[in-house]
Amino acid sequence: MKRIIIGVFSFLSVAFLAQNQRFSYEYKFVRDSTEKDKAETEVMLLNVFSNG
Repeated sequence: MKRIIIGVFSFLSVAFLAQNQRFSYEYKFVRDSTEKDKAETEVMLLNVFSNG
């Protein structure tokens, strides 16, 4: 039982204290250069980790 509790706390500390960052931004683009008034928009997510 003691090993399970230590394992759970170890996992939670690694999961919650990790040095990861997530950025969200809006990306606008035009699929066809002849129809510039029809721009499309997507929400992009960028994950940045401490090792690269």
